Amino acid sequence: MNSVNALRTDPIVHDFITWRQHVKTTINKARARAATLYPLLNRRSQMNVRNKLLLIKSVIRPAMTYASTAWGYAAETYLRQLQATENKLLRMAIDAPWVVRNRQIYRDLEWEPLRDLLKRKAATTFEKAENHPFEELRNAVDYSPEDFGPRKKRPRHQMAQ
Repeated sequence: MNSVNALRTDPIVHDFITWRQHVKTTINKARARAATLYPLLNRRSQMNVRNKLLLIKSVIRPAMTYASTAWGYAAETYLRQLQATENKLLRMAIDAPWVVRNRQIYRDLEWEPLRDLLKRKAATTFEKAENHPFEELRNAVDYSPEDFGPRKKRPRHQMAQ
């Protein structure tokens, strides 16, 4: 099999880049930001939990959700990888032991899981597009996910999952 070289530019612009490459790049960006902020986020940091969570939400999470309306309907495998990255960050920030479940962490912190955030962002984006003054934009989002079936996914599918 021949291998295809991927471009090192913004992967959202290019339609021939795979979701695997895009998610891997996104996770690497999030990890790079987390590594930069590690002295503030680690378990021994004197910063309070509220500020650690604010750092994650304002610096790292935007790197993970950039252009999520375009790729948010990627395979469940890739979305789980992103979720696992966020789980690790939250565990590091609150110094959670291994016996604590991720669901409990999300509930106690009142933190919105990544999958729910992607759905909410997609719904907001499509709602704005449906109410936009330009007819071309309104027509571009005027479809139902069921029209294409389960095998042909389009951005609106992430709200139906």
